[in-house]
This record gives sequence, structure tokens and C-alpha cells, in this order.
Amino acid sequence: MAYTVPDSILEATDCPYEFSCLETGQCGKRTICEVDYAIPENILFLKSEVKEDCPYRWTFGAGRQVCKCPVYYYVFKNRGR
Repeated sequence: MAYTVPDSILEATDCPYEFSCLETGQCGKRTICEVDYAIPENILFLKSEVKEDCPYRWTFGAGRQVCKCPVYYYVFKNRGR
């Protein structure tokens, strides 16, 4: 599962896992987060409410986990194209 992402998006992302999601579908050594749905402004609402150590993942509201990773948002929105 290799994805091509525009350089501008890669440059806007400070990935601690060296963009492993683009090649392996994993975020470092863990499974990439499952997305419930996406909204504009580069926000992915995640299915899991378990907190993970990631600079782009944060808690929204009453425990809802959100991802603001520019690379993952691009991949999610463009998968299957």
C-alpha cells in the first residue's frame, strides 16, 4: 500500500515515524488509527477513544479522539483514486 502525497503536504507534516503509513499502513509500530469521518480543515474524527502518543492526535469534547495529521488526512480523502 504505497501512497504518493504532494511535497507541500509532506513538508507541512513533522512525522515522528518517518511517514511509515505511506509504505506500511502502520504508524510506527502500531496500526494506523481508524477514521470514523472527516471534516474540512484537515480534521479526522477517530473511531477509538483510546489516547495514543502522537503529536497530531488530541482529545475533542468528552473523550473523542481527533487526528490533524496533514498526510493522513490527504491519504484518507484520496484513497481509492
